[in-house]
Amino acid sequence: NRVPRTDANGRITRLLEQVGLDNDGDRPVREFSRGMKQRLGIAEVLVKDPKVVIMDEPTLGIDPDGVTRILELITGLNREHGITIMLSSHLLHQVQQICHRIGIIVKGRMIVQGDVDKLGSAILKERRWNFLLEVGGKADGLETELRSISGIAEVEPRGGGWFLHCTVDVRPAVVSLVSRKGLSLLQLRSEDPTLEEIYLKYFREA
Repeated sequence: NRVPRTDANGRITRLLEQVGLDNDGDRPVREFSRGMKQRLGIAEVLVKDPKVVIMDEPTLGIDPDGVTRILELITGLNREHGITIMLSSHLLHQVQQICHRIGIIVKGRMIVQGDVDKLGSAILKERRWNFLLEVGGKADGLETELRSISGIAEVEPRGGGWFLHCTVDVRPAVVSLVSRKGLSLLQLRSEDPTLEEIYLKYFREA
């Protein structure tokens, strides 16, 4: 993995620019923030022109702006340069945001792996008739009337709308109710499972 001296300076300049540190090349590393040090570490690995990079908790302890920069950098390395990134992290929302495939490890054993949609399919089957509803207009009394629809087991307020826990497909009845009340239907969609839900399902089974 030695880098020819004739190539080293050019690579270093290019990689510092790639990780957003091109204006900080002459600064002492001790003056860098944690996020800058993480990006410098990524550049150090990339100097050797790897095909696979392993990253362990690359965003841990970094401010939100630094997290965004690192996630964008990781995504760009894969999409634009074809580098495979193996990411180890407990921050599951970040994993779901950028990873194509995931593996769940419990007590040192890989219990399941695949893409998020595939791993979430079992959860979707269990809650296939659950929907997120949002409407436009004055929705006085709508929640009470939703609870009276046969097949809706629970109505949970969520943000500016409601999450409907259902035992059957209630979409025709919900659309009819919204129309009768003179409201506009903004969305009525099935909510995909989060990676946290997927992890908990397989963790409990393990």
